[in-house]
Amino acid sequence: MGLPKVRGGLGFKDFYCFNKALLAKQIWLLWKTPKSLIARIMKAKYNPDASVLEAPLGKTPSFAWRSIQSSIGLIGEGLIWRMGMEIQLGSSRSRDSELWHFLWNLPIPNAEKHFFWRACHEILPTRDNLWRRKVIDDPRCPICESKEESTFHILWQCQSAKDVWGVGNLKFQKSVFVGPSFIQADAGLEAFERAQAVTSQASSLHDSHAPHKWRAPSHGWLKANWDATVGRKNGRLGVGIVIRDHRGEMCATKSWTQSGLLDPTAMEAMATFVAVQMCKALGLQHVQLEGDAHNVVEAVNNTEPNGSCWGHLVADIPSVLHAVQHWEMKHVPREAHQGAHVLAKLATTNDMDCEWFFAPPDCIRVILTAEQSALIPLT
Repeated sequence: MGLPKVRGGLGFKDFYCFNKALLAKQIWLLWKTPKSLIARIMKAKYNPDASVLEAPLGKTPSFAWRSIQSSIGLIGEGLIWRMGMEIQLGSSRSRDSELWHFLWNLPIPNAEKHFFWRACHEILPTRDNLWRRKVIDDPRCPICESKEESTFHILWQCQSAKDVWGVGNLKFQKSVFVGPSFIQADAGLEAFERAQAVTSQASSLHDSHAPHKWRAPSHGWLKANWDATVGRKNGRLGVGIVIRDHRGEMCATKSWTQSGLLDPTAMEAMATFVAVQMCKALGLQHVQLEGDAHNVVEAVNNTEPNGSCWGHLVADIPSVLHAVQHWEMKHVPREAHQGAHVLAKLATTNDMDCEWFFAPPDCIRVILTAEQSALIPLT
C-alpha cells in the first residue's frame, strides 16, 4: 500500500521514508546549486575543502546539518543505482506506470478505483483465493461450475460476466481473452482493439467472405434473429427481432420494450421468449432462431432443468415452440444480426412496441439491403 499509485500501490506515505527523501532533496540542491546562499553558508561552516557529499559531520553540528548528514548515504546509493539500472528500469516499468496512471485518473468514484486496484493485485475475496487460504473446500465458480472462480474468471471469463459486458455498447463486449490474471487482460484488450481497427478498415458490408455476416436460411425456412440491449439513461430493456426468408427478404420485424429487469441474462432470456412468441403468433412452421446470448441458447437446447432466476423463461420457450413444426436455435455473434441490434436500441427510446411487415423500418433498411446483396446461403 505504500507504493506510489503509478507502480500499483495506494500511495500511502511512509513518513520515515518521506522525511529521508526530503532531506536527500536538500542535499541534492546543495550539491547542484553551490552558489546559492544556503549552500555557501553550509560550505563555509562544515565543508570548505570538500563537496557536500564528502563533508564530515563536524564537532558541533547543528540539528539541520546532522539531519542532512543522515541522508547523504541515500544520495550515494541513488547515484549508483541510476548508473547501473537506468535503462533496465526505464524499459520494464514504463508500461505498468502507464496502466496505473490510466487507472487512477479514470472519471469514476474512488471506491471503484480501489476495487480495480484489488482486482489487479488478485486480492478480491474470490472462491479461488478463499480456497487457497483454506476457508472453503471448493474453488469452482458457483455459476458455471466449470472453472476456478479467480478474479479474471469472475470479471471476464465466466459466461455470465460476458453477458454483463454484452449489455453495454463497448466494442469488446462478449469477447474472449485468456490470461492468468485480470491485469494481464489489458494486453489482450489492446490486441483486440487493434484487430478491430484493422478489420473495420479492411471489411465492408459487401464482403461476402466475412465469417460473422448474416447467413440466409435453407430454402423453405425462415430465420428469426433477436437481440437485447439496455438504455443507458432510462435502464429500459429493448428487444429487436428481424425475420427473413432464404432470399433475404424481410417478412416481419419488431421492437419491444420493458422496464424492471435487472439481471442481464434474464433480459436475454426475456428477449428470446419474445422472439419465439412472435414466431408462434405468425404461425411459422420452419424457423431458425439466432441470437448472441450463448448461455440462454445453450439452456434452451439442454433438456436439464435450469434453477437460475431466468430458468422459468427457458422452460417456457420449448412449450411455446411446440406449435412450430420444425425449429432450431443457435448462438451467433452480434455482427451476424446487426438489424436486430439496431431495433433493440430503438426500442429503449420508445414507450410502445412496434411491428413492421414486409417493408423494413428506415433505421435498418440499409443494413438489410447490404446483407441481402451479400448472401451466404446455409448448406
